[in-house]
Amino acid sequence: MSNTKKYFNDLTLEEMFESHDYTYQMSDDHRWYSSGREQMKIINNKLNEVGGWTKELVDKWNKHAPGDKPWEVEVEYPNMTWKKKYSDVL
Repeated sequence: MSNTKKYFNDLTLEEMFESHDYTYQMSDDHRWYSSGREQMKIINNKLNEVGGWTKELVDKWNKHAPGDKPWEVEVEYPNMTWKKKYSDVL
């Protein structure tokens, strides 16, 4: 197995889901925001290449996405989630 680093767009969808910065939209640093936005663009392009969301892909996304109440502290939006519902994407 090689230790060579891969570019994000060379990853499989599951690897992308695993390494994606789900909270990029909340970043105060524009570099992190831009990077996360670019990752999401790449994910969407790869999803289009494979024909869109499937139940299996939603399950893989949800496996890695922060769920309800992803923080240990009180937050303004305690029910925020990055999980996807089948009805929203299928």
